[in-house]
Amino acid sequence: YVNKRKLEKSRMSMSADDFLTNLQPVLYIAQLSNTNTSRASQLVAKTNQFNTTATRYTKTELEKINKSEHSDVYVLGLEDRFTDREDIGVAVIHWNEPSKSATIKILLLSCRILGRGVETGFLAWLCYYAKQQKIQLLTGSIVETERNTPVRKLYKIHGFLFDNNKKKWILDLTKDDGVKMPSWINVRALV
Repeated sequence: YVNKRKLEKSRMSMSADDFLTNLQPVLYIAQLSNTNTSRASQLVAKTNQFNTTATRYTKTELEKINKSEHSDVYVLGLEDRFTDREDIGVAVIHWNEPSKSATIKILLLSCRILGRGVETGFLAWLCYYAKQQKIQLLTGSIVETERNTPVRKLYKIHGFLFDNNKKKWILDLTKDDGVKMPSWINVRALV
């Protein structure tokens, strides 16, 4: 509670950009593992507002997906000046190697950290990582639910284009580098 009060006091005393820079956020991107599986399944079960597809994977399903040859489950952690590292998000990515594309099956974040650019940091890292894997297209879907209003424009504001035929958002990585990393986020990929 003391740290939360300090965070709110800091937020009110400076501009949004200065506040985010002052936070010194570090985004951790880790593979699903024995140490984070329980938290990941909890996030998948309970996150409603910032959840792209509202898919509810069980702990067993997440483990099975992560062991498959063409899919990865990433657990996103965040720490800053005021808070210790905490797992706050999950992403499931399917790598469609023959077609040189990757599909974001789900991306979700705890609503407590919205407004800090974590989603942009993850998408920027994913673009960079995908290009290293020779991926040319990133695709994702938004399945609208009663509660997920905060995530509905995620792909649009990050430069994805909607394909009416496929009913998917698509980002062509052959045209540019993809999503730009926010200047205030430091990413530590543990993959």
